[in-house]
Amino acid sequence: MKALHSSRHHPLTASLRHRVSVSISPYQSWIHKLKFTLLALLTACLVVACGNPTPPANVNAARSPAGECQVIQHELGETTVCGTPKKIVALGLNPLDVLLSLEVQPAGFADVIQLHRGEFDNPSQQIPYLGEYVTSKPANIGSSRQPSFEALAQLQPDLILAMYGPANNDQYEKLSQIAPTLFVPSLSLRDWQESIQMVAKAIDREQKAKAVIETYEQQLADARSDLAPAVVEHPKILLLAATKLDKIALFDEAEYSGGLLKELGFEVLTIPELKGEERTRRTNVSLEAIAQLNPDTIIVQGYNLDLKKLIAHKIGLNLGKKGGKLGLHQVSHIQTAWQESALAQSMEASKRDRV
Repeated sequence: MKALHSSRHHPLTASLRHRVSVSISPYQSWIHKLKFTLLALLTACLVVACGNPTPPANVNAARSPAGECQVIQHELGETTVCGTPKKIVALGLNPLDVLLSLEVQPAGFADVIQLHRGEFDNPSQQIPYLGEYVTSKPANIGSSRQPSFEALAQLQPDLILAMYGPANNDQYEKLSQIAPTLFVPSLSLRDWQESIQMVAKAIDREQKAKAVIETYEQQLADARSDLAPAVVEHPKILLLAATKLDKIALFDEAEYSGGLLKELGFEVLTIPELKGEERTRRTNVSLEAIAQLNPDTIIVQGYNLDLKKLIAHKIGLNLGKKGGKLGLHQVSHIQTAWQESALAQSMEASKRDRV
């Protein structure tokens, strides 16, 4: 297998923006280009935004007096935000991604899985994937699914950004009692643009959001041109997520990473028989059904939620830019299963080392 992409989050709650690529064997040149182009695009907004990071207390307050309020619409309704929030909490990597892209540092942070239990006094080594961009020392709010309401109340934030999803939505009322709360979607290619514009409106960063989106679109166009030969040679891509072969999720173009691949020119394969209500963004499929699709390339996003092993072996510590041991931990199960499966190895993509 050439590479497996690891997602420390369950694929139902995270986008490809927060995944790390783990090399398994030598790449062909176009795979090299695809890999690094994807990673560059998925972090483009951070590269643009974080060149001049700002501390949490320096959010531009020029828009309106402290008493002037506005209503922000989001996934769970409407939230009234007064003045320009200065102390902002990000519950999850997706809200943190949006916040950092707007050159705003978090006052508090909660990861999806709480690997680090102490203070974030060295974020680059304690927060995976995005920690190198965090220059503040945000309060540790626990996990995004089970945040510490006590820590939140003690911090007294001006605004809370939470991840929209079934596991988090029931927290809305309780979070809103502490501070105005916005829920940030992250399921499709365009969701992040809607999210960044929504948050930018709330904190008076609308011009910055516009610049980030424009830069991203330009890099997307450049990548599409660079990858044109690869698209012609190997157009059909299958996008999967799994930790074991008996439960494989197939992503289509409605999901963020599938949508990005489509924008780059690839054909993102799906199961033709699934239509209408039966077809969702992520559909569980069998290995036999995958073999019938005959893709040119297969991208597997691995995940592993074995928290006991993560904590016991301190895999979450010293994360660094690529997550340290975390990335290998995420892909190891599905990598081994794929390599040991006769059916998986019989696929043309496996034979040609394009998995």
